Amino acid sequence: MVGVESVGLTHVMFPAGDRLGEFLAFMSLVPIFLVVSLGTACFVRRDLSNFAFFFGIVANEFLSYMLKHYFRHERPVGTCG
Repeated sequence: MVGVESVGLTHVMFPAGDRLGEFLAFMSLVPIFLVVSLGTACFVRRDLSNFAFFFGIVANEFLSYMLKHYFRHERPVGTCG
C-alpha cells in the first residue's frame, strides 16, 4: 500500500509524492475560503449579487450533504486513515 500524507488544515489525504493529489487536496479547500470571503463581502458591501452567490454556494453545500446521507455509499477499502 502506498503511504498517504494529509493537508494539516482539514486532514484531506492524498498518496505520498503525488503532485496532482496534493494539488487537488489543496483545491478541496476552495469552498471554505469562498464561503468566508463571500460572507465578508456580503457583510461589507451589502450587494444583492453577493447575497445571491453566497446563497447558491450554501444551498449547493446543503444539497451535497443531503445527497451524501441519502445514498450512504461506503468509502473505498484502504482509503480510510
